[in-house]
Amino acid sequence: MERFEEELKRAHNRKTPLSLLMIDVDYFKRFNDQYGHMVGDQILHKIGMIIKENIRGIDIVGRYGGEEFVVVLPDTDRKGAGFVAERIRSATEATQIQAYDTVVSVTISIGLTVFPDDAESLSQLIEKADQSLYQAKSTGRNRID
Repeated sequence: MERFEEELKRAHNRKTPLSLLMIDVDYFKRFNDQYGHMVGDQILHKIGMIIKENIRGIDIVGRYGGEEFVVVLPDTDRKGAGFVAERIRSATEATQIQAYDTVVSVTISIGLTVFPDDAESLSQLIEKADQSLYQAKSTGRNRID
């Protein structure tokens, strides 16, 4: 979170946008319950790799809670963040993960928020992204809000 705060200060000082993606694995508990924690860990690792493959070197990614990831996109407005989020979402949806003798597909939901349009502080950005994520999950999952 320290790097996130630094990027937020930089965006504030430079008057540039900064976007935050909050990503949650859809039905993760079901995967853990059905296939075990080893497969759950495999899913999280694979999604982490997909995220890293679809962001820039200056972007920041980290785990946030059990099956959630946070991605900070400096110098990125809502439109740009939407493109990144869609790349991550569609790459995840297209990925097949081996779960013992079967192959499973995984989807994610993404909440998107932008500084300074949606919020000014770190806590407000996280809260807004979490609300957007909840909206994405409650309106069908495997989507961006």
